[in-house]
Amino acid sequence: MPFWDASQFPWAAALESHVDVIREEFLSLRDSLAGFQRYRSSDDSETTDRGHWHVCYLSLHGMDFSENGRMCPRTMETLGSIPRFYHHALFSALDSSTHVTAHYGPTNKKLRCFLPLFVPTDEHGESSCWIRVNHETRRVEEGKVLIFDDSFYHEAANDSPSSPRIVLIIDVWHPDLTDLEVKTLEFINKAQISAAKRLAKAMESSEVEREGTSDGSFITTITANKQVGITEEDAVRIWGEYMRER
Repeated sequence: MPFWDASQFPWAAALESHVDVIREEFLSLRDSLAGFQRYRSSDDSETTDRGHWHVCYLSLHGMDFSENGRMCPRTMETLGSIPRFYHHALFSALDSSTHVTAHYGPTNKKLRCFLPLFVPTDEHGESSCWIRVNHETRRVEEGKVLIFDDSFYHEAANDSPSSPRIVLIIDVWHPDLTDLEVKTLEFINKAQISAAKRLAKAMESSEVEREGTSDGSFITTITANKQVGITEEDAVRIWGEYMRER
């Protein structure tokens, strides 16, 4: 099922009730360029055919983004209250006139949740942002949780010519999985990520051939982008009018 009814998840309404607090913590990140980085796919390829996409990770595969979390304590508290949290969450900023090309997510063992914090509208007051999952397209509405299975072919866009779209992305374990299955998969995930980190470290310290080492390359890509960070020009793309007005 590409899209899921948010009312099936009691935590979704609670998440929506915290949108103002989460929005303010996002805005507090304007004081520093730290935390944000360009989004890259696991094979370090481009994911947009126009525009720019930046992210600020709060939780990702056991990697250390604790500094980002410390800047958003209420957001982290909210994430910790979500049942069967997949421990993958980030602020996602789509610049104006940005299109994320159609792609498949890496696994069907989770669902993806959008909590839209800032969504630009057109001259008719309609959302300028959309997401297509499989063959169904939905508008992204500010403050309204959207839940979908990103293992389906999907794409997204911000068609506003002037304002960015800001969303908190949260992944949760698929509801069809039992608690025992989740526990088993968590163990497997940790083992795979641990192996990927070791491989990335080995690649960093040697001339190891990288071909066929996608897991290690993924860790390396995220770490490298984290170290590079963003420029002042990127910051303007991320914050847009929010940097100037609030």
